[in-house]
Amino acid sequence: MTATLSSRGAAFAAIVFFVGGTAAAAGLAVAPGPGWAGVALADATPSPSDGITPGESPSPTPSSGPTPSSEPTPTPGPVIGSPTSPMSAHLSGDVYGYLPYWEMDAGIEASLDWNALSAISLFSVTQGSTGALTHSAAGYVAITSDRGRRIAASARARGVRVEITFTTFGSTKNAAFFASASAQATTIAELRALVADVGADGVNVDAELIAGTWFPAYGQFVGGLRAALTADNPNASVSVATNGNISGARMAKVAVDNGADRVFLMGYSYRSAGSDPGAIAPLHYRGSTPKLDLPGSLDLYAAQGVPNGRIILGLPYYGMTWATAGPALGDPAIAGGGTFTPKLNVDTLAAAGPTLQYDPGESVSWFVRQDPATGAWRQTFYDTPQSLGPKYQLAIDRRLAGVGIWALGYDRGLTGYWDLLKAAFGPPKVLAIAVPQRTRSLTIPVAVGASPGSRPLTSVRLSADGKTWALPVPLPDLVGGIDPMALRPPVSWTLAATRDGTYRVWVQAIDEGGTRSLPRSATVVLDRTGPVIPAAPTLWWSATANAWRARWPAGVDPAGVAGYRVQLRVGTGPWQVVTPLSTARSLILPGIGRRSVITLAVKASDQLGNWATSYVVARSAP
Repeated sequence: MTATLSSRGAAFAAIVFFVGGTAAAAGLAVAPGPGWAGVALADATPSPSDGITPGESPSPTPSSGPTPSSEPTPTPGPVIGSPTSPMSAHLSGDVYGYLPYWEMDAGIEASLDWNALSAISLFSVTQGSTGALTHSAAGYVAITSDRGRRIAASARARGVRVEITFTTFGSTKNAAFFASASAQATTIAELRALVADVGADGVNVDAELIAGTWFPAYGQFVGGLRAALTADNPNASVSVATNGNISGARMAKVAVDNGADRVFLMGYSYRSAGSDPGAIAPLHYRGSTPKLDLPGSLDLYAAQGVPNGRIILGLPYYGMTWATAGPALGDPAIAGGGTFTPKLNVDTLAAAGPTLQYDPGESVSWFVRQDPATGAWRQTFYDTPQSLGPKYQLAIDRRLAGVGIWALGYDRGLTGYWDLLKAAFGPPKVLAIAVPQRTRSLTIPVAVGASPGSRPLTSVRLSADGKTWALPVPLPDLVGGIDPMALRPPVSWTLAATRDGTYRVWVQAIDEGGTRSLPRSATVVLDRTGPVIPAAPTLWWSATANAWRARWPAGVDPAGVAGYRVQLRVGTGPWQVVTPLSTARSLILPGIGRRSVITLAVKASDQLGNWATSYVVARSAP
């Protein structure tokens, strides 16, 4: 990473649909997700640590029965340190952004979307010959300023980790530093104190232009720094920045072997001022002569044994401009290239003149301009949300820890960058929950429809109140060729109920990295009470039928009446079942004399199988 060069796609949206007949056939009530017609699922109100901006959430009032007294707060995600654990609880993959000191101006805070970041690295501090940090350096001043401290506090309040970048640049400086155990010890001690002072979570080590002979010392420095930080905070982290060539891959391996939690692969500067025009972070290098590109760098890292789960694929929010021989893609440069920073060229990008084009091979956006006075052509290549999408997908397909940004602030004035990150690396989402509308059983089926973030879904967990959760259970596989976001086969859940009423079932989907969706809930009515027949039956002698007849009013039950059981007693004789279950509400009783004393008893059953606890009874006059 150098200050001079700032070196340092498809959309991921999907239309959610549900094959409604499946739920209806199972007698399930579907609580739909956003975009569905009907009553939406109830959302938990996120706490600041969730990194999600709280919004209004429906709060249905139950007809009866216990429900949560307040909306639950999602449980924090896993601690950093595992190759498969994200750095934050609110994203399914890491999104690591460098914020350089020259971008820490009055407008930077409003431009940051904490929902789309898992970690921010304040860039940077450096050391002098003794190893002491240079307090007068612009980076140190910016990081320890009121604004720098406020940015760190804001990030941590939203569940975004904060690291401070430590830079040591230049072969001569690095040779002296890594040869001096005392200088390294001094730097480690001062970084440890600075992390505590600013309220950061760790340090990012960016050592550039270091000879291979010093790689072991570099690794020991990384390990020593991590040991010092974790002595103060067991959850502290140390990451490193390494370049995309074989030297960078070797440094990454040494760093990981000494405990580095993440490796920020600087996936840019593949082209420089003297290169042929094109992407500085090519997905697939364009040209007849093979050259290094993003997949090639990842292959180098894999060959060195760097775990994919610790690699952050760093990508640029800047590009380069070259004077070229013509307007066509592939036309040669006629002069050296220069850095193109989008935020400094918003007016140029918004002008009607440049028409933005896309090279799908290198996955880069580009445009060409011609000087009206001289006729000279200039081609500019830089990354946009369109070109970053396939590169994010590369990180997902390779099962990397996530992606990184050099540098935050360079996209100011442009749109789409934050939205793409949230679409690609957002948490899992519960899209729909299907539970029985009413049940007489405490054990119910719960079917869940969910969409993953950047990692596959593995399990689901349930709760009665959204606070205390049962152990996760495997998320059932989809059946056949059903859409991957359709309802899964149900899992079983036992209601924590002691009486009839309306109960909530809270659900979270969990991916393989341990990231959990926001809790969502659906309601189910526990109904173990049979119907009520509001009045006694009526008995009369029918001359027309020459028999006793009876009728009774309809039973009342929220689940609907399934039928009636009728019993008859003649005089003091035994009770006899006339109809075990029938929907009829009247009957003829043949074969009983006019002067007989008869007693008729009726009770009803509802559609759930609940019977009334007692009969309504009628008796003929003697």
